[in-house]
Amino acid sequence: VGYRLAPEHIFPAGPDDCLAVTSAIAEGAADKYGIDSSSITISGDSAGASLAAGVAQAWRKTSYKPLRSQALLSPTFQCLHLHLPSLTSPYPHGIHLNNMQYFINSYLFGHLNFLPEISNYSTRFLPKETWDKVHRRIEGEDLEIDLPSPDKYPYADRLLSERSSPLFALNLSNVAPTLLLVPGLDVLRNDSGLYKAKLEAGGVEVQEVVYENEVHGFHSLPSLPGSKSVPYLYRVGSSAKADESLRVLSDFIKAHL
Repeated sequence: VGYRLAPEHIFPAGPDDCLAVTSAIAEGAADKYGIDSSSITISGDSAGASLAAGVAQAWRKTSYKPLRSQALLSPTFQCLHLHLPSLTSPYPHGIHLNNMQYFINSYLFGHLNFLPEISNYSTRFLPKETWDKVHRRIEGEDLEIDLPSPDKYPYADRLLSERSSPLFALNLSNVAPTLLLVPGLDVLRNDSGLYKAKLEAGGVEVQEVVYENEVHGFHSLPSLPGSKSVPYLYRVGSSAKADESLRVLSDFIKAHL
């Protein structure tokens, strides 16, 4: 999906576009696209995995036939808790905490620069006691959180949204069967473990495959002629694992059609 990108188009432009396109495909499945509307699966990579997860959650409230599955690669699921162990661990390859701060700032606030305050959980955004509840909810506690006054906290609604942070959702029952392909050296890997636990608590079928020596986005670097020219940043692990991950992805989708 060629969804609108931040910082020019901030949240919820991306989630809106992805849900609109998926809905349009479901509506015109037979007449326009010659496909079975009961055989739709969705997939996303990195930030796209968060968008796909958001669509799968929102799909439960639509009148369309259920999605067959969702496949989420190197996923990130939240913009709220930047002190999870994997995010604060030093890794020499792939994305790191500073990248995430920039991405979140661009996604939620566009060209406004709140970088120092994002990782410090500034009370510009939420009251201190709300931040504490937010982090506990991200980590798995079933906590109801009231939206603070929009006059005093004008950014609270976009922060405390399941659409910007699918991991913030309390109830994931009836979400489509889910595949998580997780690089073991990814600073975002804790998101996957927490999301898996919430999916399982909701009775959702989940398959998680962890590739221990791989970095964020490794599955997009399969064995290709000239692969030695891949930048050093990504020259870790094995390109054979990238190929294997794509076979796992294909097998999972086929098994759920």
